[in-house]
Amino acid sequence: MIPIIIQELKTKKILMLGWGNKNTIKISKKIGYTTLFSRNRKKVWIKGEESTNFQIIKKILTDCDKDCYLFIVLQINNRSCHKYKYNCFND
Repeated sequence: MIPIIIQELKTKKILMLGWGNKNTIKISKKIGYTTLFSRNRKKVWIKGEESTNFQIIKKILTDCDKDCYLFIVLQINNRSCHKYKYNCFND
């Protein structure tokens, strides 16, 4: 599993931390939407597929060891947290 930090393009705030793998990274690059792996449901999912709180990827960066990703996104509907908050860090 690869940690993926999600940052909002305009505000620069960290929205959430998700988990991915080579497949989800490939899908994210292809479709342009944040795609993650749900450890609870054990499946690949597109952020917003149920909530409509999609994240349009504007840029993808890796850290120097290439073992962590940063997705810079445009957050749709101004909510990234599954608890209907702006982000997952109570900000």
